[in-house]
Amino acid sequence: MVELGQSKAEAKQGNKQTTLPEYAGYKAAKIEPFGCFSDSGGEIPSDRYLTEMLERAVEAEEADADQHTSLILMDQGSLDDSHKITKHIASYGGIRMYAGMLTVQSKFEIRQQLLALTMGHEECTVLMEGIANSMRKYGHSEPEVFFSDNPSKDKSLILSAFPSLGKGLAPMAAAHGLKELAIPASVKISTLTSISDVERLVGCIVSPLLDINRPAAHVLVSVDAEWNLSRTVGCSLLQVAPHDMPEQIFLIPLHKLIQLPPALLLLLSSDRVFKIGSKIKGDLTRLKKQFDQLSGVEFATIDLKDCASERGLLKRGEKGTLDSMCEKFLGAYMEKEDSVRKSNEWERSPLSQAHTKYAALDVYGSRLLYERLAETPRLDVITFSTRPGTLVGILTHQGGDIAAYGTIAIDQPPRFASVFVKTKSNTRLLIDITSIVKPAAGALLHYSTTKRQAKLTKTKAGLFTFDELSRRRENKSAAPAGFSIVSQVCDLIHDQRLNTSSVPQLSNTSPSPPAQTPPDLSRSSSPVQSPPVDGDEEEEDTDSGEEWEMEDEGVNLEFGGDIDENEERDEVLMTLMEDLGIGGSKEGIPLPTTASETEELIEALKKLVAARGDPNVPPLEFTKIKKDLFHAFQMIPLSTTHGMRATFLRMLRDHILVWDPVIRAKIDTVCQKEFKLSFDQMLLKKPRWIARRCPRYVPAPSILVPTIQLVYDRCGNAKDAKTKLPLFSKKAWTKANAVLELAREGFLSDIVGVVLYEEAGRDKYGLMRFWCCRGTGMLEGGPHGDIYQKFGALNASPRLTLACLTDHRTRYNLQEFICQSFAKHRFGVNWDYHHNLGFINRTAFLLNYLSEHIPGADAYRFWTNGDLYERTTETFGICKLPTSLISRLGMRAYDDTSTPRVKLNSSNDWLRRRQGVALPILPPSTVAARQFYFKKLPTFFSAKTSGGKLTFKLEEFAVSWNHTADGVERVYITPELLSAYGKVWDRVNNQRATEDLVSEGLSELKISTTVIQHPANTFPTFITGARQIPFDPTSAALLFPQDERPSSLSISVSNSNPLPHVPSRNVASQPTLSFNSSNPSLQPDLNTQLGVNSAAGGSGLRRPERIAQAPQAQADSPVLPASTPVDNSSQPGPPPKKKPRVRRLSWEDKPPLLPASLLGTVWEVLKRS
Repeated sequence: MVELGQSKAEAKQGNKQTTLPEYAGYKAAKIEPFGCFSDSGGEIPSDRYLTEMLERAVEAEEADADQHTSLILMDQGSLDDSHKITKHIASYGGIRMYAGMLTVQSKFEIRQQLLALTMGHEECTVLMEGIANSMRKYGHSEPEVFFSDNPSKDKSLILSAFPSLGKGLAPMAAAHGLKELAIPASVKISTLTSISDVERLVGCIVSPLLDINRPAAHVLVSVDAEWNLSRTVGCSLLQVAPHDMPEQIFLIPLHKLIQLPPALLLLLSSDRVFKIGSKIKGDLTRLKKQFDQLSGVEFATIDLKDCASERGLLKRGEKGTLDSMCEKFLGAYMEKEDSVRKSNEWERSPLSQAHTKYAALDVYGSRLLYERLAETPRLDVITFSTRPGTLVGILTHQGGDIAAYGTIAIDQPPRFASVFVKTKSNTRLLIDITSIVKPAAGALLHYSTTKRQAKLTKTKAGLFTFDELSRRRENKSAAPAGFSIVSQVCDLIHDQRLNTSSVPQLSNTSPSPPAQTPPDLSRSSSPVQSPPVDGDEEEEDTDSGEEWEMEDEGVNLEFGGDIDENEERDEVLMTLMEDLGIGGSKEGIPLPTTASETEELIEALKKLVAARGDPNVPPLEFTKIKKDLFHAFQMIPLSTTHGMRATFLRMLRDHILVWDPVIRAKIDTVCQKEFKLSFDQMLLKKPRWIARRCPRYVPAPSILVPTIQLVYDRCGNAKDAKTKLPLFSKKAWTKANAVLELAREGFLSDIVGVVLYEEAGRDKYGLMRFWCCRGTGMLEGGPHGDIYQKFGALNASPRLTLACLTDHRTRYNLQEFICQSFAKHRFGVNWDYHHNLGFINRTAFLLNYLSEHIPGADAYRFWTNGDLYERTTETFGICKLPTSLISRLGMRAYDDTSTPRVKLNSSNDWLRRRQGVALPILPPSTVAARQFYFKKLPTFFSAKTSGGKLTFKLEEFAVSWNHTADGVERVYITPELLSAYGKVWDRVNNQRATEDLVSEGLSELKISTTVIQHPANTFPTFITGARQIPFDPTSAALLFPQDERPSSLSISVSNSNPLPHVPSRNVASQPTLSFNSSNPSLQPDLNTQLGVNSAAGGSGLRRPERIAQAPQAQADSPVLPASTPVDNSSQPGPPPKKKPRVRRLSWEDKPPLLPASLLGTVWEVLKRS
């Protein structure tokens, strides 16, 4: 055993550190195994007793475990939330209690675990803040990088705890070639600190309104407001950028004003002053609550998003924030830090430079954006008098999605297909359909008029779908799609498909590529989407019967840890980064057809790699929250039978992960000498062996993007020799482009200066092995895989689950990598020591305290003693709910006075204390709770959606439930628990309803079951028989019934397998076994089994090691039944009166198990010896 703090080399040299028991000469008494109940009086503990014993034992040491975990250094982190684990653990009455388990890991140790009740980030935010507080308290620096399988979702959560990860980064928009939108030096930013300044300068803005000669004059001003994070009413600062004065921006500190000056009041309230901005109505509403002078005022506003939509420049549902529209229409990004906006510095005087720039940039960008949008004419609203032939889109309903496109028909008859066209209010038009977007959507005015027609329609409302209308004869027309419909005017919009591609660009803000943008290796105008070629557009999903995977034998993309290849693909990962707005050309990228083109491609690649310069000089870094490589590549769905799949994965790996050339050369030399294989051949044969010994580097986006695109272009359209289908379907192209965008925005590239490979010792060939810390592989293949395998069948309660998780976390951190100093990580050996953290801490303290008198303190030189630090306030596993969540769900926080009407049992009382609420949060478990669920269920259904489905207002139901919870009939509940209970009930209800449909058949089966299982039926006698001689494989020994033994167990042994010579031993010292054939019980006596005696010549029988190595005979001997006659004449002497005490084999000195065919022969040899 390697002692604490002892290196592996010292252990090999035999320099074993003296332990305290050895030093004191103390020998501990032998403790019987856990399963031995010899002193229990025949009583066997119940499962409830054992459960409570484990819970109390772990809870007694929980504080030490939490303290030890809180002190773990986390120079880099990985985060993963598993929704699969909580399906099997911490259930209550068979209902899933927790939405998921969030785990945070350092390089190798579990740093935090949380069983989350809700799907939101509120609980997780408290967890991450607890980690950050502990790191500051114990003097640890914040992590340099964080890995996640979904960085876009987890970014805000991670940055809220570790803001340093968001500092010193280039804006994400710079990755797409956009330049910064900067305020020119000619623009003057003035802060109006006095009322006289406000009256004078704002008066200049509104002066056109006071000119009686210009009654129709109007003023355009870009307006925005900011306020302190702690301010609940009103605004702190108002920014004004008059369009008639482009060189001026005014900042007005509203928090200093009790009343609005007349000029400012006129600017805000006049209907001839148009206030322009993004979400401007929200800012003005806050002003109205701050100043009574604005009460009842209707503001004249122009919202920039509405302005773009009215011109057809924004698609329905497209993002319309100020930042995104500046990037889209101005080709520039606004560099603004979120920490500046969310601060309490807006009422500071004077404003800091960062706050001044932030405030002025908003109104400056708004003015430029409006001027750009105004260059595009506004689309007319569709009316009854709109010109025939106008291209229109037909909505599913007013404000809904587009269901079809068409043109206003030239002829507008009074009636068409039994539907009135001309009405008194002139609100309907006949539309010739040109294309259908949603075939299953219903046309609002075309519904069935008879019961027979209603049965033929596919919608519950009786509406004919667009697909059904296209096949009806009475609707046929000369339109391209072949039919017409009648639509309400309010359900029509202009066809915007032709207007979104021609957006003008400002000449002074046109996008310019960053300095590190590489040449395009694909020689195409667009670096993204390459569609299928040769008319294969309609062949998508023809391979749907096959399984889609990423793992391939011999192809390994990342080796950070063991990944469960059979684990189901997370649906969130498959949809990650789909909404990136990726465009692309509609033409495939041509392959090089001549040798000269190939040479040009190679030369371009060489220039690209050479242009990166010094790899130690950091390039532009867009994010420090990285995407796990394995999950990124797993996004691309590939057919497992496609002939190009394995080659594509290898090419993609080699273009993304760059091998260390020096170490690669050393490995190649060893492989050539030892295995007669080259590096590449060994990589194909044993990829994990290579990856463990050769570090790899993921280059910057400037290199990564064109190389990935090059692999896509050359392999994506490659057709399988059998199926003739391309490697990439339409869906695969979409996912592949999403991966390309991840690479472009820096989510895949390594950060310069961050260590991702740590040395793990040399192998027998002299090659250094490395631990890879990149990604979440160590987390998912380590703790999560471990928990899923060990806890999968436990079905434990919340309290038992927490006890098991605490024990698992402690053992995992100790046994796997204890403080990055012990066991496998530091010394390459298994942890062979106890897991009592309190005892380790006390021992380390005493040895250090008494180091002047007793040696041994050096054994704990790497141990972080939690007893020497302030106790942690972090909680693990089941944590207190945030105050905001408790308030939002209508609960009361726990305190000593929040006692329910009746006393809760110990488990529920423990649970509510852990959750921090007055009553525990549990699914419906009482009859009254279930009755309340079904009684109130219809009350919380909302109106039907556009798809005809009812939506369930879960949060409102939970609030109503919690307000009336009393702890007797009902306790607290969450929307997720209501949903989980509803799913269980729906499944059971569906099962019973299905059984009712075949009730007659089930009744017959029950009768037939009674006939088959009737007790009068004859049962065959050959099924049962006498018990055979048992064999205990754990001790490699036969177990004979007491006082009985067979006359002969010998079998014939082949001459080709002679028995080894067995030295003779003293017969008197041999144990004698008896076999009583008259004993029907045949109960084994553990004291008579064959074993190894600890002392030479003792009372036990010691079998030579070479006997166990005897070759196995070709034919096994049949085991004799108990009724076999026994001949005792061959026994050497009378049996001893007292049975010898025989020691079992320990696991260290057990020989290999003897073959069953040799056991009888060995027994005969031992008798003769």
